[in-house]
Amino acid sequence: MKIVPLGRTQLKPPVLLVPKWKELTAITEWGVHHAKGTTNCFNLLQELENCTLYVANSLRDLLQTTGSKCWQAELWKDHVVSMTLDGTRVKVNSLRRILDVQEGDEARFQSVLELMGWLKNHNVPPGSISSMAWSLWRSTLNQPLNISFDGDIGREAFYGGRQESTPGHFQDMVALDISSAYPYEMAKTPYASRLRPVSPRTRINPNQAGLVVAKVQIPPNLTHSPLPIRLTDELIEWKTGEVEGSWTWREIHAAKNLGCKIEILKNFAPLEEIQPFTQWWEVVKEGRQALTPPGAKLVKALSNSLWGMFAMTGDSRGLVRWTDELGYNQEAVPRKRQRMPQANTAHIAAETTSRVRVRMLTEGLYGAKNLEPNFPVHIDTDGILIPRESLQHFTQDLIGVKSGQWRVKQEIHKLEVKGTQLYRFTCTPNCAKEHGWHYVAAGMKEQQAKTFFSKNPGLSVSINGAQATNKATQRELALATSRQMNRN
Repeated sequence: MKIVPLGRTQLKPPVLLVPKWKELTAITEWGVHHAKGTTNCFNLLQELENCTLYVANSLRDLLQTTGSKCWQAELWKDHVVSMTLDGTRVKVNSLRRILDVQEGDEARFQSVLELMGWLKNHNVPPGSISSMAWSLWRSTLNQPLNISFDGDIGREAFYGGRQESTPGHFQDMVALDISSAYPYEMAKTPYASRLRPVSPRTRINPNQAGLVVAKVQIPPNLTHSPLPIRLTDELIEWKTGEVEGSWTWREIHAAKNLGCKIEILKNFAPLEEIQPFTQWWEVVKEGRQALTPPGAKLVKALSNSLWGMFAMTGDSRGLVRWTDELGYNQEAVPRKRQRMPQANTAHIAAETTSRVRVRMLTEGLYGAKNLEPNFPVHIDTDGILIPRESLQHFTQDLIGVKSGQWRVKQEIHKLEVKGTQLYRFTCTPNCAKEHGWHYVAAGMKEQQAKTFFSKNPGLSVSINGAQATNKATQRELALATSRQMNRN
């Protein structure tokens, strides 16, 4: 794939849409516009077709403004990522609930304007979160890049972040995470623009972005298994015993240091090394410091979106329409399968995620002092919940406020874990009485989470030790289990 620096772009004014039942509000730089009735909503959208349109939350809310039959949605892994209106050039993107609902719609729009103003200085046009992330990175390149490697092998070594949980009730805990984990690791060390096959006996350098296909014997007495194993497209597992798969050099090296026996079947070494994210990270840091907190939050979302784009394939895309006006019945639209430009760049995404997983393993799970095991009760990509006393396992240089350091994100008095991304906590002894429990429940609104915990006090959610790669899976399992218990 040849990636060229960003050229001249067309900058369209942003508009924030607020959809309601047969009603639509459009917040623009030149005023706030309202429409009532399906025809008037359609006409207002058509008047804005030369703008970049956003909704703050769900794109599906647009269906209730005009009726569902005139919309077509583009899907990515079964999630609606954009919607287009029939007979117009209207395309609407979502801000993915990044901005706080308590800010109000006009305050949200001001945050969007602030972001667009900053992006304009880098010649980045308004668009979806993903497209702006890609354009911002290209704006920092000073010469074309050629990145290419066997996409099948690259995707085999590509796993998401580590997620595990120990259901139960706990006290005196802390939440830690790695500040700016992904962008920091992207900028820190070189990547392989291309890889070449080498002898299985070639020495592995954990500081280089190589890949292996290997058989690994993981000791059964390890507290934390070091390697992800793919079960299906949506499930990975952390287990001991003999396993076979594809991993990065740094991940297989970490497994070896924990006592695993490695038999390398295929080995791929960097043919050419590049550091394409160094200048990009400096620009991202500048944006996060210069903008107000809501605007900085949007810049953070852009920076966290970039790495995943290197693993995009056409297999995950789809189109749907609705056959009824209320949006209950949808049908797939036939679409010609197209090979995406990122088909041969998955090794970049594989290397990026492995860097964070290795830090989670060697620092978060085993601690930096002589690999003494920590006992986190919840692990989610770059964050852990651990007993306060486990902080002693971290060396002084690892904990701080700088990018790439572990930070104490939250002091926790009481903690109830039901599953991955499904827990609640109190921050002080009187927290639950003063302002209620704090909930972390992926995909649930706060009231849904409160109802789930109150109605299912003894329920824990797990998938037999496996980890869902799709974040919605845990929520769906939890809600399904809750409904079954209510029926009983």
